[in-house]
Amino acid sequence: MSVVNKMLKDLDNRAAHEDGDGSDYREPSESKRIRYMIIFIALVGVSAASYFSYRAVGPEYFLDLYAQAKQIVSGEEPKQQQSKKVSVNSALDQMMPTRGNSTSKETEEKVETAKAGTSPEASIESDNSESTTDNAQVAQEVAEVSQAPETETSRESSEAGAEAVSQQAVNIPVPNLNNVVPGQTLVPGQTDDSFVQVTNTDSADAQISELTSLAAQAVAENNVSRAIEIYRQILNIDFKQHEIRKKLAVLQYSNGNNGAASVVLSDGISIAPQRVDFRLMLARLFYREKKLRAAYTVLEGVEPDVQRNIDFYGLKATVAQELELNAESSHLYGRLVIFEPNRAQWWLGLAISLDRMSQRDGALKAYENAADLRQLSASANDFIRQRILELGG
Repeated sequence: MSVVNKMLKDLDNRAAHEDGDGSDYREPSESKRIRYMIIFIALVGVSAASYFSYRAVGPEYFLDLYAQAKQIVSGEEPKQQQSKKVSVNSALDQMMPTRGNSTSKETEEKVETAKAGTSPEASIESDNSESTTDNAQVAQEVAEVSQAPETETSRESSEAGAEAVSQQAVNIPVPNLNNVVPGQTLVPGQTDDSFVQVTNTDSADAQISELTSLAAQAVAENNVSRAIEIYRQILNIDFKQHEIRKKLAVLQYSNGNNGAASVVLSDGISIAPQRVDFRLMLARLFYREKKLRAAYTVLEGVEPDVQRNIDFYGLKATVAQELELNAESSHLYGRLVIFEPNRAQWWLGLAISLDRMSQRDGALKAYENAADLRQLSASANDFIRQRILELGG
């Protein structure tokens, strides 16, 4: 109606000027204002819609559309996006494990083994099963432990690793020392038979800094063997470079040299027995090799803070349960549920340990808590429901 009224008003204005030819008619200023206001509001609406669309899909969407349109105009077929190459550097970035990282597959395998006999004596697989043997996950899980003296098992593993390293050393090229200036440092070059002289430095710290940069460059180029040699040289300069030691162990493991990695980590434990990360790394390496007793011995005798070392206690509880140390595993899982009561994985571990010790009431309550959290797989939940019924729940 307002539009009709406006049109009628315009007609009245024109009628007032009918004595003329109509060419001098001027639209009222109020009408112009309304028109400009409508145009302004429309522009604001279009801008807002464009902005929110951009925020919703992101800039990559518009860049992809532009690239595809450009290819179509030029007569080319749109190319599929190629997957990025995973570098050693990305594996090193994942060295530190995410807190309490556990997949549904790991829990499912744990339950499947427990299902082999629904009695409390049923054996159980570990949380860190074969699904974690991938190198990227190894690098991700490779850190967080503490103290304890070197054990017979770890010493035997160290000797085996040292033997493997000595065999590799036969193929290491001998550098030409004719033109070496005293005070300079040799590091492996880009090729296997070449070496690079590091600039003369005044202190060990300066040498380490320069070598660390060269190692980082080698890692970025996926030159694992060169990075390993440089990291070894840094440890020869200063054996207390603990972060370098961890990176060296990760590279050796990812390169398939478990023996050398265990030697490096065992040496780290001997040098710094209070460090939790070396112990956790070595225990995980032993665990993947099915050396359960060795893994448990590495973790034994240390009591780091639970809240800051969930991965340490999670692995220790898993290994203890596989070794059928039910009292110890129930104690460890009991500590875990205190600090992380919303983790169904811990409640399930506690339930199975108590179940094996015929502590029906405690096991029943733990199974019920695990079921209530609704975090486990369908097969795990089926197993829990079965045990709850059999325990009289």
